[in-house]
Amino acid sequence: MIYAYILENGSVAITSVPPRDVEFIEVVSLPAGPRDSLRIVKGKLVSHAATRKVIEAKTKLASSKKTRDEALNALTYDLGDGRVMQVRLGDEQYIKGAIELMEMLGETSTDDWVMQDNKKYTVTIAELRAGRMAGLLGVAAIFKAYNV
Repeated sequence: MIYAYILENGSVAITSVPPRDVEFIEVVSLPAGPRDSLRIVKGKLVSHAATRKVIEAKTKLASSKKTRDEALNALTYDLGDGRVMQVRLGDEQYIKGAIELMEMLGETSTDDWVMQDNKKYTVTIAELRAGRMAGLLGVAAIFKAYNV
């Protein structure tokens, strides 16, 4: 047998042991829906529709944000010769900083850029600019696609 009772915060507790010192009901069957949506109404355990919709919307939003964040963390720019540059949102500041430093020093390339395979490669300022632009466009496309 399953028992349900109302907690002080208004939510419902479910237990297989009859609770002591509280009013409880015997539950014939658990209603469908998230446990947080359960309410006791007129002596029956029901899934509260409005609460269920809020919970489901929050769950969907969290799932969309997780998928969006995974896509953002997977952004790369393929230089076409086996080198793949990570251009994630957090990488943009490093790429921008490297471009600015190279411009200040009058350099056209650097030989210590760590790529996706964690090996150092030589990259030109033009390649860094192209990678940065690809990353920014990728970020914009992902935010537009997921709209969260």
